[in-house]
Amino acid sequence: MLRTIATTFALTVVANAACAGGTSWPVKVASVARGAHETAVVVLVPGDDPEAPWSKCERVTIRVLFDREGWFVHTFKSDPSLLSKHREALLRLESAAKESVGVRFGQIGSGLKRSESASCEFFSKGFELLEESDGQKHVYSFFEPTS
Repeated sequence: MLRTIATTFALTVVANAACAGGTSWPVKVASVARGAHETAVVVLVPGDDPEAPWSKCERVTIRVLFDREGWFVHTFKSDPSLLSKHREALLRLESAAKESVGVRFGQIGSGLKRSESASCEFFSKGFELLEESDGQKHVYSFFEPTS
């Protein structure tokens, strides 16, 4: 009986993780301002994709407060390299801003939380470069897992 419950729980976790999925959209990075304790404020200029969470915004502000525990809940495993992955993704965004080139920016699960006070402002608990089907790595935001 206990084995059946454990197996059912494991299959549910895997199914929920697979459903969380992710999507990215083309954006330009206007600026990246890093703060203390792995915080950052990233300003994006979105493309014309009507499916993007910021489709009605001319500019998008993302306030990032790195949270290792938020990622643990999302991935169901402890990963000591999360901070370096977050920093690597921030470097990619900084480079894109400096070179004025477009990037793809996405979210996994509920990767961005919309601000209650500003419709074009979002919150994130961390970034990571993830490989998409085109073989390229793009920046993804994490906030909370989907269930």
